[in-house]
Amino acid sequence: MVGNLSEGNRQKISVAKWLAAQVEVLIVDEPSVGIDTKTKAYLHELIREMADQGTSIFLIRSDMPEINTVVDRIIVI
Repeated sequence: MVGNLSEGNRQKISVAKWLAAQVEVLIVDEPSVGIDTKTKAYLHELIREMADQGTSIFLIRSDMPEINTVVDRIIVI
């Protein structure tokens, strides 16, 4: 069933899994790909809130202007 969803909706399901897991360390790869602008803004807010609550987040992203609005430290590889 999930395979029939759009890429954006599959990404939203992934976000729901993050929230359900309540982990101390989260590694996410390109989490905003395929997501609409409004949801992307919410996702950025969610990532910041999780970090503020003590979750260590490793965010893999190729869009530097976007990532600059989300994180407080950047490592470029």
